[in-house]
Amino acid sequence: MELRYKTNIRKSHPELIFPIRKWQSSDGSFEEEASPSAAEKAYWMIRENIITLAYPPGSSIRDTDLSKTIGFGRTPIREALKRLEVEQLVSSHYRKGTYINEIRLVDIKRQYQVRRQLLTLAVALVSQSEDKSLPQLVNKVHSLTHGSKEYSIQRIFLQVTELQLAFAGTAGNPYLFQTLRRYCGYARRTWHLLKSNLSVEDLQLEDYAKILDRVLEGDGEESSQLMAFHVDQVHLKTVDRFLEIFI
Repeated sequence: MELRYKTNIRKSHPELIFPIRKWQSSDGSFEEEASPSAAEKAYWMIRENIITLAYPPGSSIRDTDLSKTIGFGRTPIREALKRLEVEQLVSSHYRKGTYINEIRLVDIKRQYQVRRQLLTLAVALVSQSEDKSLPQLVNKVHSLTHGSKEYSIQRIFLQVTELQLAFAGTAGNPYLFQTLRRYCGYARRTWHLLKSNLSVEDLQLEDYAKILDRVLEGDGEESSQLMAFHVDQVHLKTVDRFLEIFI
């Protein structure tokens, strides 16, 4: 059977393909898992291809085909697909198979509502940090706001996601980090769908410097308000682009 989709995992950036994290309570940081399982690797590879639309919305996805294309056995792939079904990226239908979920406007709106709350909480928590240097955040904000002209729009999508997750990681709450990672994946998948109509200006990258300034000053309320406004504005533009294409 000929696949309806083509993998492009080698062309993807590896930063978010294998974010196998474990929480280090001693110093409040994350580090990479040394030996992730085959099911864990398969999960992140399939997930990345779903997010970047290498596996298009609505296409069928079979464990036998995936076993040939990404190089894992059927058992770890089935475990990965079960996780992706919980994450609502795929749906399994009895006697029909497994399909990549469509990207619907109602889902975009619902995902935005949750992600907005997670991001405002993240910056509020980071602003309470005793460490006011926060070099990781400073470097990521500088790279995103000053180097965006050098990158493709897909690369910028990834950088925005990495920065938002960096806020959550710095906040020191593993539950917040892992939940936000899921919702950032939804957002990035939507942006990939709209990439031909979504501009760098629509992402309002300059907002992050203002948000970071308030965080470094320890102003949790103002940084949260700025983040909420930023997420609101990008969401409105995302919805506008979606309507222009599909309605």
